[in-house]
Amino acid sequence: MPTQPDAGAASNSGASAGKSADADKDAGKNAGKSAGKSAGGGADPGAAKSPDKGAEKSAGAGSGSDAAPSLIVRRRINASAAKVYAAWTQAAQLMHWMHPLDTICLHAEADVRVGGRFRVIMRSPDGEEHDASGTYLEVVPEAKLVFTWAWRSAPERESRVTVVLRADGATTEITLRHERFFDEATRDAHREGWSSALDHLVELFE
Repeated sequence: MPTQPDAGAASNSGASAGKSADADKDAGKNAGKSAGKSAGGGADPGAAKSPDKGAEKSAGAGSGSDAAPSLIVRRRINASAAKVYAAWTQAAQLMHWMHPLDTICLHAEADVRVGGRFRVIMRSPDGEEHDASGTYLEVVPEAKLVFTWAWRSAPERESRVTVVLRADGATTEITLRHERFFDEATRDAHREGWSSALDHLVELFE
């Protein structure tokens, strides 16, 4: 915060010594008032307010808090919730759609139970392999999956994925929420990847 201008500096050069002394006294009083507020815990009202959304994302990045960057992707799939759930939980089916953008899926495994683990290995055109894995935290057949998500190249940056399936007649609405990203750049890259992967899942049932 900018400092207040000095009272003496604001006076002209012809100010009397008495005026200067008075200004010093006033400054002392003001300083005493400020010190009293600080000692009494009287903070700036604005400082007690929550930061704006952008600041919350920055502050929460990498901390695993709810303020960390997150994303939501939705799709409607022309299949029953049972079939969509199987596509998420059967390794052979995962390989048919879990290949976002221009990657191919080399390997998939899924031990779908609380405490069980999954793993997916993808390869990009340049030959680089991308290995993601995690642990199932919640399993509700044909309705919901919650699991951790981390890349082998950065295991310390663990995030969380929640997949909710809602039957709607002959179709299923899928809502994927991926949260607790390390930063916004990582969030944006995953948004692109999940959007592409879920498009492949939609195509699987067309």
